Amino acid sequence: MTRVESRPVLSVKNLQITSKDPFFQLVKGVSFEIKQGHRLALVGESGSGKSLICRAISGLLPQGLSSFADEMSLQNGTEKINLCHNSKQEKLSGFIGYVFQEPMSALNPVLPVGRQVQEAIEHEPGTWSEKKQRVLYWLDKVKLPSPETTYKKYPHQLSGGQRQRIVIAMAMIKNPILLIADEPTTALDVIVQAEIVELIAELCREGRTSLLFVSHDLDLVAKFCTDILVIRHGEKVEYGDLKAVIRKPNHPYTRALLLSKPRLDHKPLRLPVVSDFIGEKNTLNSAAKAGFVSDVHQQKTRHPVVTLRSIYKVYRQSNNFTEAISGLDLVMFSGETVGLVGPSGCGKSTLARILCGIEKPDSGEVIIHWQGRRADVVQLVFQDPFSSLNPALSIGNQVMEPLIAKGISRDTARKEAMEMLKITGIEPERFSDYPHRFSGGQRQRIAIARALILKPALVVLDESVAALDVSVQAVVINLLNDLKDAFGLSYLFITHNLVIAQYFCDKILVMYQGKIVDSWSGKLPESLQHPFSQRLFQVVRG
Repeated sequence: MTRVESRPVLSVKNLQITSKDPFFQLVKGVSFEIKQGHRLALVGESGSGKSLICRAISGLLPQGLSSFADEMSLQNGTEKINLCHNSKQEKLSGFIGYVFQEPMSALNPVLPVGRQVQEAIEHEPGTWSEKKQRVLYWLDKVKLPSPETTYKKYPHQLSGGQRQRIVIAMAMIKNPILLIADEPTTALDVIVQAEIVELIAELCREGRTSLLFVSHDLDLVAKFCTDILVIRHGEKVEYGDLKAVIRKPNHPYTRALLLSKPRLDHKPLRLPVVSDFIGEKNTLNSAAKAGFVSDVHQQKTRHPVVTLRSIYKVYRQSNNFTEAISGLDLVMFSGETVGLVGPSGCGKSTLARILCGIEKPDSGEVIIHWQGRRADVVQLVFQDPFSSLNPALSIGNQVMEPLIAKGISRDTARKEAMEMLKITGIEPERFSDYPHRFSGGQRQRIAIARALILKPALVVLDESVAALDVSVQAVVINLLNDLKDAFGLSYLFITHNLVIAQYFCDKILVMYQGKIVDSWSGKLPESLQHPFSQRLFQVVRG
């Protein structure tokens, strides 16, 4: 029997995207197709052009950018829709569904989520009641609890995973022939991430909907996509059957993406980075390469840096009480990296804020062991460096700021800030540049430089590599290890990702509903005590 090849639903030939002022080519002649029912992974590092390709297909390119293609079309039965001539997204809304990376920014905060889903079918035939029933059907289909109750809730009343399910329902309720999912799981913990990916794949299979799934995580897309397109600097470097590409990648960049990510069963001294494979110059000057010698006396014996005793923290809103941290004990030692793993809402970030003095516990003790060494023992590096850096201040001024606040002269502060930027891999000549001129990985290095300028004993890293693609993530983790050795630092590494924690940390704590429910040092134990820990282990093992 002759196998009938499924037809292309989306065809893109020689797509080019340029900025007008100044003129710059952002996407350079990319071609691909997605067949009916197929799931294409669009993979590449931040800034490679992935989201721009999705926006060009959907008619959502921002002002100042323009696209050209020899062909960019969508096949709807016998009808061929020329996407090159569709500048308005509403013309395509019945054919293309779009799931954005951050659901909170895609949802209206002052409108119940059910009404927002219903808006997608507002202009279709049928009564208001019939449309509401259709919405309730989809709320149930995306596995939200109690659809009638969820319909009336506002976005802030839902978890991150639930908000993402609402956005998926909005995208799928019109039964599109193509679904575009642009990094839809980046901000979610690994268990919710697995559930969302499974849900998207299931809905696409049921509706024979083709999928364009944007990610920088090859391990993630390998679980459910059929094909892959790898791009770098706006150019196609690899394209084909996903299993074949992962089994035998042709391009060194694809090999770098596969090897940059830590593995549970392998712990090399340093993670491979893209420059190891591409032959490009690695601009990162680590603390060791810069010849930095810490002015802190390195003691051979470990001593406590911070001790937490029976910490409780309760949040009160009207008559509702949420116990964020419940009787937590923790001792951190000098030169130690402790990983704190747990689901969203378990109390990880609350603990970080208490450690840094941003919040106070309702009861319990926070003991900082000063040792007569440093004035600012604990510093914090946030998840999103773009939000934590002031867009109106040069990066040099932001790194200097903590020193000036301590009464150090501007000349001395400038000299120390330039040295710290050099240590963290930012060229000193970029001292006067502003945050928007740097990549995500560079901005995170700047945030690290600002945290280290006061020479703390403990650095709290609150999801500090979660938003970075795997290749940049490897560079930042290598840098953090270099800085730990050079400065004698301790880290509290807060993360959703057990694999990264297992590579980077000396000790791992699993937090659930405000309590530490599991802990281990070194090798991952054969059996874990808590059901959440067991589920987490199952997900990362695949």
